[in-house]
Amino acid sequence: MPDWVITGLQEQEESPGVLAYNQILAQKIIPGTTVQITLADNNSTEATVFSYDGGQNIVVLLDLLQQKIKTTLPLTQLKDIAGAEK
Repeated sequence: MPDWVITGLQEQEESPGVLAYNQILAQKIIPGTTVQITLADNNSTEATVFSYDGGQNIVVLLDLLQQKIKTTLPLTQLKDIAGAEK
């Protein structure tokens, strides 16, 4: 990737009023929020947000076999946030 592209993106990130993707997500991802996540087989399932610290991972509760299983997933597996504007 050309240096000018990287420099331009970095300048935008530091500009006032431009929010990083994680900051935008953090406004919508709060504990108890229902999210859709993508599974390894390209299917999706619902999960409940347990915690999110604004980083690259999210901790969710999956409902498996009538039990809530706490697991950490990368944000790339987040497909949709219930109640989020489309």
